Amino acid sequence: MSAGTEATASARTGVKRNVSKDLLKLACTPGGGPRTKGLPAPRASASRALRPAATAFVAALFAVIAFAGGDPTAVSITTPHYDPGRVPEHPDQLHRFRFAWTGIPVGEINVRLREDKDATGRRLLRVSASGKTNPVIDILWRYRMNAEGYVGLEPFGPGRFEADEQENKRRKLTTIEYENGRIRSTRVKGDRTTRYDFEAGATLDLLATVTATLAMDYVIGDQYYFDVFTGTSRYLCTVEVEARETILAAGVERDSYRLGIITADLTDPAAEAKHRATQLWVSATRPRSLLRASVKTFIGSVHAELLAVVSGEAGEVPEHNWD
Repeated sequence: MSAGTEATASARTGVKRNVSKDLLKLACTPGGGPRTKGLPAPRASASRALRPAATAFVAALFAVIAFAGGDPTAVSITTPHYDPGRVPEHPDQLHRFRFAWTGIPVGEINVRLREDKDATGRRLLRVSASGKTNPVIDILWRYRMNAEGYVGLEPFGPGRFEADEQENKRRKLTTIEYENGRIRSTRVKGDRTTRYDFEAGATLDLLATVTATLAMDYVIGDQYYFDVFTGTSRYLCTVEVEARETILAAGVERDSYRLGIITADLTDPAAEAKHRATQLWVSATRPRSLLRASVKTFIGSVHAELLAVVSGEAGEVPEHNWD
C-alpha cells in the first residue's frame, strides 16, 4: 500500500495462522524466538540507540509490548478470559518516574490514575500519561508522548486507548476502541492511515492488560497469558510471578512482587524481538502500582524507577504541549 492511501481490514473467513500452541512455547523463550538467540548486539549511534530505548520504556509501562507490522485480523489464538473480580478503589494520584538507558539519564514520565463512572454507574479507571526526553538527550533525539484511556471495572473490560507520539519531526497517533464485542483501531503515521475492525474475543489493549495484571491474586510461579493489541499488531504476553521482594521506591522501602514478562509477535512470528527480557516490580499493597522496571532490548538495558506519588489536584498531568 502506498503512502497517502487508507487501509481498512476486517475479520476474514479465509485461511488463518493457528499459532496458539507454538506461541505458548515460543513465549517461554527469552527474545520471543530462536532467531534472536546468540546474536551479537548490533552497533548503533547514540541517537539511533536512544530511540528504541525510550520506546521500550513506554512499552514497559504499558505491559512491555512492542510495535510491529502485520495483519492482526489474520491471527487465531485462544487465551484465557481473566476476571479480576472486586478491584479496590484507586485514589486520584500522579506517579512520577525517571528512566535511563545503560545508566544514562534519558527522561521522565508521569502517569495519572483516577476513578470515574459511566452513565450506568459502572466504575471506570481512567489513566493518562505524558513522557519526554530530557533537554540533553533532545539534542540527539527528541521524543514526546501523551496517552490516555479508560478500563471498565466490575465487570472488567477494555474501553478506549489513545496515544500521541512524536519522535523528532515524525508523529504517530493511535486510537483503539472496544464496542459491541468488536475492536476498532486507527493508526495515523505521516500521511498514511491504517484501520482495523475485528471481533474482540479475549484480545486486550495495553491499558486493559496492565489493569488485569495488577489486579490478579499473585502466587509465586503463576503465569498469565494475554493476547494484546497495540493498534496494528498483536502479541502474546506471558507474565510470570517470580518472587516477593522488599525494594526501595521513592525513598521508601516497599513490599513488592517481581514479575517477569516476555512477548511473542503473533502478527509476524519470524520478526526479531525488540524486547529480550523484562522485569517489573509492583507494590504488594492493593491497589497495586508500578515501582520499578528493567527492560533488556537489542540495544541495551532501560531502567525506570518511581520518584514520587502526588495525590489529588496537585498531581495533575501537564497539558498536551510538545515544547
